[in-house]
Amino acid sequence: IDENSSASLDVSMMSVEARWTPGFVLNAPAALGSCTKSTKCLCRLLHGPKRLGVTTRDQTAQIDENSSAHPCRAQMVKASARADHAERPRVVQDVSRRAALRQVAVALAAVITAAADHSPYDAIAAGTAAAGAGGGRDFYNSNAVFKEDYLYKFGTRPPRDLSQAADFLRSIDGNGTEKLPFVPMKRRYDYYNRFAARISAALSAYERARLMIKEQPAELAEEMRKAEDGFRPMGIFATQLLCPDVAVTREALLMRYYVNELYFASKEVLEACSEGDITTATEAWNIGRDAANSYVRFVNRLILPGKVGTPFNLVDG
Repeated sequence: IDENSSASLDVSMMSVEARWTPGFVLNAPAALGSCTKSTKCLCRLLHGPKRLGVTTRDQTAQIDENSSAHPCRAQMVKASARADHAERPRVVQDVSRRAALRQVAVALAAVITAAADHSPYDAIAAGTAAAGAGGGRDFYNSNAVFKEDYLYKFGTRPPRDLSQAADFLRSIDGNGTEKLPFVPMKRRYDYYNRFAARISAALSAYERARLMIKEQPAELAEEMRKAEDGFRPMGIFATQLLCPDVAVTREALLMRYYVNELYFASKEVLEACSEGDITTATEAWNIGRDAANSYVRFVNRLILPGKVGTPFNLVDG
């Protein structure tokens, strides 16, 4: 608006209304007849229609008829709206930009909430009942040994036992190790010497826990604690053998998944034994055994005797 004019105009409010109000009309006061080409002139604002949202044929800018001397009249005046819009009451609602953004935020929140009801991670929150594995996962996988594993990343649960899932295994590594990420032999050797003892001790402790479920339930907790001490080294070791750089590969996420399954199975064993449910405890232990052996079979192919070290033993039971 010209500095000498007493008219005022809320440009930000018009921007919202011009986009949202059908048949929007901008009524400029007669004072615009003496418009100057100053930087605050309304005609300069109207030169940029996107700033006012005047972008459709149903949104017409009208200038007072008495302002025929306006130097920018030829650019500002357009044909009147269609007859149906011309007959409608043209009322501009007083909606602020903040209120408009608030409405958009509420709508987005509703969409996100609806999408969460059909999340691919439902299997994580479902736990034992829906997934058929050691329970304990929450929706965000925050109580796992490794939060980011195959299930968390891809929303699908790998087979319980890799040895019984040839098609899935072939999709991961082909018919051998030709599709596995290449890691130098020196790195394999260094990390094997760092973690092999703890991993072997964890696998042995978990194997001994099977007999304690029935015979020595009082000592089961201590044996499971020894096993759990090696779960994180198992994941770190697999990550170093399967990730050539800083990016975590699909194969490493798969090994993390089986480490997490082994962890949740051990927790399920302890919980079932504390309630005297030997059947559930045994089944949970079997799930952990399959997870441990899936990990061992996969990782052992990268442990070359004579170059890296002695491959790990399977959990018997």
